[in-house]
Amino acid sequence: MRPDFRPSKASRRWFNTVQSLSGSIFEAVGSPVALSQSVRLKNRDYLGLVSCSVDPMGYTSAADFAGDYLVSEIFSKFPSWDLGVDRAEVALAKFADSERSCLETNRRLRSPGGLPFKTGITPDAVIFTAAAKIRWLLGDFSWNEAERYFGFGPGATFALSRRRSDPFYKFSGIPEATRECAILGDCLVRAVPGWGYHLRTNLSSESLGDSLIALAPGNRITTVPKNAKTDRCIAIEPLLNMFAQKGIGGVIRQRLRRVGVDLNNQVPNQDLARVGALTGEYATIDLASASDSVSSELVYRLLPSDWFAALELCRSRVGILPSGEKIYYQKFSSMGNGYTFELESLIFWALISSVQSLLGLVGSEVRVYGDDLIVSTATALPLIEVLSYCGFSVNAKKTFLTGPFRESCGKHYFLGEDVTPFYVREDMNVAQLLLFCNNLRRWARLSYGLDGRFLSVYKEAVSMLPYKLRRPKIPDGFGDGALIGDFDECTPSRAPRGWEGFRVAVRLPVSTYVKADGWPYLLRTLLGVPERVLSRDAELGKIFGSEGGLSPTGSIPSAESYKVCKVLVPQWVDFGPWLTTRAQTLSS
Repeated sequence: MRPDFRPSKASRRWFNTVQSLSGSIFEAVGSPVALSQSVRLKNRDYLGLVSCSVDPMGYTSAADFAGDYLVSEIFSKFPSWDLGVDRAEVALAKFADSERSCLETNRRLRSPGGLPFKTGITPDAVIFTAAAKIRWLLGDFSWNEAERYFGFGPGATFALSRRRSDPFYKFSGIPEATRECAILGDCLVRAVPGWGYHLRTNLSSESLGDSLIALAPGNRITTVPKNAKTDRCIAIEPLLNMFAQKGIGGVIRQRLRRVGVDLNNQVPNQDLARVGALTGEYATIDLASASDSVSSELVYRLLPSDWFAALELCRSRVGILPSGEKIYYQKFSSMGNGYTFELESLIFWALISSVQSLLGLVGSEVRVYGDDLIVSTATALPLIEVLSYCGFSVNAKKTFLTGPFRESCGKHYFLGEDVTPFYVREDMNVAQLLLFCNNLRRWARLSYGLDGRFLSVYKEAVSMLPYKLRRPKIPDGFGDGALIGDFDECTPSRAPRGWEGFRVAVRLPVSTYVKADGWPYLLRTLLGVPERVLSRDAELGKIFGSEGGLSPTGSIPSAESYKVCKVLVPQWVDFGPWLTTRAQTLSS
């Protein structure tokens, strides 16, 4: 917290709730690690609390490890601990470090012929092989193919805040692009049926000359929450740069599916991590600040010239720091760019595949999801050496080459058993308290039923809810708008009017709407409809007319609130009795 920040009475109450639940969970686990966490909590050593870690090599039981792992992780992302650090400042310092690292990488890669790695293969051989694999996979670049995937990101743009991130606002104002992307951006606006017509007829008073766009100096660097100790730096792109970036990213994503890398599905990564934890055959590798470590020279050396030209055209070369200072990027693209995730996944797949080919280790399964990598244990150490040469550093806390533990894509396994902890990521309120209760119940489920050690914690958390929300009402899998429970606990009513299933009351987020009309609303409504279904600008002008004519009207989401809604549950899946046999024996 800031020294001058004075929380409200309600905020202090919810913060006290978090502290109370923290102590109860530590007491319920009761291990030496949990007792140490309890002491840190009582002494208000919040930095020690969120810095706690456990070594899976010191455990032989999944149940014992799961308890200690939970108490070390559960509140590590809670944003309101007073750690005495400026999280945004820490994030910006890491961002600057990444830029310096990319500068060093660019210089290193511009001087080929480095010393061989420990395995005997040379850096030039790895880069050449990886470039050949990428060239084979991508083929020729085509803007016509990328057009299928053009679109807006879900968040803010350089000129629009997140509160005005709906496509209606993005179609309403003057779209912006960097100077390098200006001609492409102007073509994009004119190519979308109706968009250029709307700008020409409604924004002619703006002194844009023949262009339909405004120029932006680059992207805007900001920070978003990551964990209790640091924020994460992202860069908010100009609207038309993002529009084109999404198209290129979509093509790369589609190409990667040809080699078994599905960026739409995390389950394959999670399944292979479980196998790795059970057999030790696979290692999971996680990289630190991977998105900020993709250097410009690495992309230049790996990507075919036509692909590099397209990527270069619509990236932001300049970033605007929160202080207003401009920086010229050493990295190629940052988190927030519409193709960064796909580009880094492509590069990591190519480097892994090259290492395996050069060492004769082909045949084993590989999983890539951004910087979340799973390779055979024989590949891991040579790969880490190659990644280091290319400017990437391994996150030691989340990388596991040996031992009984593996982690990938949000799932954590110990000897094949799921020991994934849950986190308190936001300031506590009614919705977060409901989520806490349900997550505790999901986590404590052992085989069939729940671990009775956490019954008292669960009851304590439930007692803090408003009275009407203290009774389980829904089965697991229907969100967290109410407490989850098995059929006998919830005793739901049958659905009326002949519907098969049950009717339950759930507290759901409901958006309020504001009125919208005109061309931006029409384009928002038709967003994603194939071009052949739409009329050309001239034909649209005849139908709707520049003097008004038909004016499509509707509404767009504005603020969000909560409302109790009736939901149909077709089939009720029992969650199991409240106590396990083991817990009943212990309690008796």
